[in-house]
Amino acid sequence: MLAPAESTEAAAVKDTTDTSDSLNVKHKGDIETTIKYSARDSIRLDVVTQTAYLYGDAKINYGDITLEAEQIEINWATSTLTAVGVPDSTGKVKGVPLFKEKDDKYSADIIKYNFKTRKGIISGIITQQGEGFIHGEKVKRTDEALFINSANYTTCNLAHPHFHIRANKLKVIPQDKIVTGPFNLYVADVPTPLGFILGIFPVPKKNKSGLIFPMYGESRDRGFFLRNGGYYFAINDYVASRLIGEIYTLGSYGLQSQTDYISRYKFRGNLDLAFNHRKSTNPNFGVAEGAKEFYFVDDYKIVWNHQTISKKNSRLSSGVNFASTTFNRNNAYNPAAYLTNTMTSSISYSKFFGGTPFNLSLAARSTQNNNTGVYDFTFPDFAFNMNRIYPFKKKIGDGNSWYEKINVSYGSIGSIQASNLSGVRRGRTPEGENLDTLKLNFNNLGRIFSPPYARSGLRHSASVATTIKALKYFNLNPSLNFNEYMYFNRLNYRTIGPDTNQVVTYDTLRRFSNAYDFNFSADLTTRIFGSVYFKKGSLMGVRHTLIPTLNYTYRPDFSKLFGGPSYQIVPVTARGETTNQSLSRYNGFLYGGPGRGESNMLSFSLNNTIEAKVKTKNDSVNPTKKVPILENLSMNGSYDFTADSFQLSKIAISARTKLFNRLDINFNYVFDPYFYTLDSQSTRGVFQRRNDIITFGGTKDQQYSLMLSTNLNPAAKKKNYKAPNASQAELNVINANPEMYVDFNIPWSMYVSYNLSYTKIGYNLGNRIQTLSFNGDLRISEKWKIGFNSGYDITNQAVTYTQINVYRDLHCWEMRFNWIPFGYRQSYSFDINVKASVLQDLKLNRKRDWYDNSLRTGPR
Repeated sequence: MLAPAESTEAAAVKDTTDTSDSLNVKHKGDIETTIKYSARDSIRLDVVTQTAYLYGDAKINYGDITLEAEQIEINWATSTLTAVGVPDSTGKVKGVPLFKEKDDKYSADIIKYNFKTRKGIISGIITQQGEGFIHGEKVKRTDEALFINSANYTTCNLAHPHFHIRANKLKVIPQDKIVTGPFNLYVADVPTPLGFILGIFPVPKKNKSGLIFPMYGESRDRGFFLRNGGYYFAINDYVASRLIGEIYTLGSYGLQSQTDYISRYKFRGNLDLAFNHRKSTNPNFGVAEGAKEFYFVDDYKIVWNHQTISKKNSRLSSGVNFASTTFNRNNAYNPAAYLTNTMTSSISYSKFFGGTPFNLSLAARSTQNNNTGVYDFTFPDFAFNMNRIYPFKKKIGDGNSWYEKINVSYGSIGSIQASNLSGVRRGRTPEGENLDTLKLNFNNLGRIFSPPYARSGLRHSASVATTIKALKYFNLNPSLNFNEYMYFNRLNYRTIGPDTNQVVTYDTLRRFSNAYDFNFSADLTTRIFGSVYFKKGSLMGVRHTLIPTLNYTYRPDFSKLFGGPSYQIVPVTARGETTNQSLSRYNGFLYGGPGRGESNMLSFSLNNTIEAKVKTKNDSVNPTKKVPILENLSMNGSYDFTADSFQLSKIAISARTKLFNRLDINFNYVFDPYFYTLDSQSTRGVFQRRNDIITFGGTKDQQYSLMLSTNLNPAAKKKNYKAPNASQAELNVINANPEMYVDFNIPWSMYVSYNLSYTKIGYNLGNRIQTLSFNGDLRISEKWKIGFNSGYDITNQAVTYTQINVYRDLHCWEMRFNWIPFGYRQSYSFDINVKASVLQDLKLNRKRDWYDNSLRTGPR
């Protein structure tokens, strides 16, 4: 009998003779739960054979099992179902059977399934396991696994994949692993020699540990190697770690640990630890070519990034990037890392005390210079601050009275700063050890954090300020500032030597000491506007904003005030004449001390901005917009009333703007109001005098710099351009490894920068530096892209650090060619690898490192 078609409604059968539309009726016997089924065209029930036939978009739901196909046949007597697709008039099969159970999904030509045994036979299967796809001719399915004959395994998601692993027999344990017998790799349907007698491929999923296959190759300087191999530890949902290493046949080795962690709504971070032992005969590392001796280098690196993501009043963050001075030079492949000369690290904790104006911050910082080997440490760095409070402000009122604007602020800072570079020249030990710069090791840590390598102290600061409206258009901001300096030692001076030629030295007294100073300052500022309006055209007007500021500061002479307790009077006799010198007891200390001499200074600055207002086309929401013409033009200087000569400082002028929304212009110029007089000039040098006469002519100091830069990116300028969608995890990977990301949506891009700087002091020869740098990429076809990074030193007429990258998108594969054609890092590398992480070990890699001796003897 023929039943009416049911579009998307479910149908259920109570028994084989009932054709009612009732739902969710259970069959007795071997079927354990309700079977729901529907079809678009028709449903036919055969009472004799106890069979139901579903035609057109047939669908069955049985517990956690869903089956969809163009035609489905259900046999209640045998508890089996059969699903097939149907070819249309063009021969294309529509309604290909799709079987889903929990996280498993299969697509096949024919599916036969037994409800009682939960086993099935599948022909022409395509199923996805993790990042891999399995194609098979005939499959037997059980509760535990799939057994597939003539199987192909690939990470390519096309119906006809670019590559696959072919095996006669394959076993799939869903969401766990794939096990094969003898297999080999096919690329473009062509068999390759790559294969093995058996294979086990884990199915990547959450919290899945596994091996990381190494890269292999050869370096003539260090021998054959295995690199970046190890083990991935998926500890739990919150912590995962990678332990990888490298080993070379000539004795070099390395170990690296990378750990990621996260606590939802609280914090996230990562910790990277690396150690490399280098055994080399390369002359770049201090051994003459041909020498039999080996040169050993031990490098280490610590990278720790931590971020608090909660909204509480306290936060902990870190950005530690600490390494040995030669780590990047010996081990980095990223150009940015190799060219980095200075590395900085910081760990900070801050806390805001809710309901109060107080906040606390603690930090530890370090800076290292990889060229000089100088390390600077700050630990701890303490700050306790009180935000401005207005003690006289009324609860009701506008608060515009000058006394209501009186505010009080307070701050306290303290730290210990240490360096392996001594602040006092100490020479060398009898054994030849340089005492000015200590080696950074555990034996020297105690000396580095002690004088003269370390300084410590505290400073308390308080200020009282207000704002007064003056002459209607001016703002006057007077303030009184007070400082207290606290140290755990101070200097005590004494003179030594004969009376006719005495030398002043000092002793460091280990005792608590404090000192005070204060100063008065006042700012006077206003804003001046000038506008021009136009009645016709898209340009509506131009506005010029001028901000002049005067700042006056006065500080008394604390070497004489209150008896000068912060200074010591030391009699010094030289050439038979005795003079009294006033020396600070806190000279060279962390926060200094009360200043010697009276300070009576007036500073001035003038800032300018020019912007235009234009009409916008086809924008009803924002009919006008502001366009900057001159983003900033500033001039500043000062005049010292207490100086006996050269009262006027050098005048600094700077300008910044952007033309056509493309060209960035930055200009800086320092003007000296005083000129030089040439006394004599010879091969020994230039002898000149700076005259205390203000003039616009004559020979003076000249300092200026100009930077022009532009980013030529046509796609990014378009309004309809959108960056590719990416998850936060993908964005983190791109930000951490920008050189690995290739955006094919942009046809080409180029960043060009021109830098010019010139410095000349009087009649001395000037020093000019000119450089031109550029980097970008070019999409030469839909799947090919070339990237480049280079520059030219115009002054020295030499090409700067250059790198060329070629990228080819092979859909499921990728190819990269990186080339540094010349220089110390001369090298090339060629990589072809599968994109999916599960098959990263299927890699063809050829690399000739910058430290290989073969670069000097020609290609191998």
